Amino acid sequence: MSENYKYYAQKLAERETARTQGPLRRQLDDLLRVVQRCEAMWALEDRIERSRERNRFDTSGTKSPIDLADMTRLAPKVPFKK
Repeated sequence: MSENYKYYAQKLAERETARTQGPLRRQLDDLLRVVQRCEAMWALEDRIERSRERNRFDTSGTKSPIDLADMTRLAPKVPFKK
């Protein structure tokens, strides 16, 4: 092999080492960790929201706690003024 190939392989290895250990690499790793935490929180919030939506409706698809008829029946009676 030529001397240039050995020199090229050595420089390539040095550059790879510098790229994986440089200060920008640490910043990139920190940024990626923040993004992963945010995505995990968003996924958890979505799961909680979907769970709450499912709990508001029973299996038949109607509102289980109070439906519109119950709301009108339970509403305070206010006389209508003309």
